[in-house]
Amino acid sequence: MDAVKIDIHPADLDLQGLCLIVHFHDSYFHMVLAALRKQPGQLKDARVVVEEADIATVITANPRTFDAVLLDVDNGPAAFTTTGNRRLYGTQGLADIRRCLRPRGMLGVWSADPDQPFARRLTKAGFRVRTETVSARLNAKGPKHTIFVAKKP
Repeated sequence: MDAVKIDIHPADLDLQGLCLIVHFHDSYFHMVLAALRKQPGQLKDARVVVEEADIATVITANPRTFDAVLLDVDNGPAAFTTTGNRRLYGTQGLADIRRCLRPRGMLGVWSADPDQPFARRLTKAGFRVRTETVSARLNAKGPKHTIFVAKKP
């Protein structure tokens, strides 16, 4: 599974690291990354590190490292596009994500649909959980999506 890890250390925030994880098909990933690198200031800040790696490897190799993990992978926790991604949303995957977060770290998961069993798994994994329903379009028309916001105590 391809993923991108972007560490951002904003000077005006008290953050040590932010992990943004995005899953793309290889060709799309490289096209987006190339476009970002061409933009003035985008990804050129010395505090920004981009690493292409397997997400499971990144989260298990970096305990208590990240302030946030943001997952926009596979249309959500149901993992119906790529069954191999289920490991991110199961008991072990959530435990690994929780372990890679610093105290009070946040996990954000985008989903095409609500998923109450996933919200329960997050709670069982030790997160405080809330869900947000958001519009898929700026004009608030069209489908609604769910964002799971999970905080590590």
